[in-house]
Amino acid sequence: MPKWTPKEDALLLEFAPNWKQLLPLMPNRTHAAIACRYQTLRNLADPQRKKLPKRIVGSSERGYVCINALVQRIVRNVLAKAATRARGRDWYADNQAHHLQTSQNNYNKNK
Repeated sequence: MPKWTPKEDALLLEFAPNWKQLLPLMPNRTHAAIACRYQTLRNLADPQRKKLPKRIVGSSERGYVCINALVQRIVRNVLAKAATRARGRDWYADNQAHHLQTSQNNYNKNK
C-alpha cells in the first residue's frame, strides 16, 4: 500500500469520521486503513489523548495457550505413532515368511 500523502491526510481530517464520503475519494485505501490513519493522526496531534489501557493477560490465560499447543503436539505424535504401528502390522502380514526366515538366520549366526 502506498504511503499516505499530505493531501490524503487533509481529506481525511476534513471528512472524518464520515468514511462513506471518504471512500470514493480514496479508491486505493480500505475502510480499515482510513480509520487506522485517522487514529494515528489524532494520536500525533494530541499525545496525551485518553486511550484504552492495554489489556494484561493473566498467567493462567497464557498457560492455557501453552497447554493447548502441548496437547495438540501430543495428539499429533500419538496419531503418527499409531499410523507407524499400522504400517508395521501391514508389512508383517505381507512379509511374515521373509521376516521369520531372516530372524532365524540372524539367530543362528549370533549363536
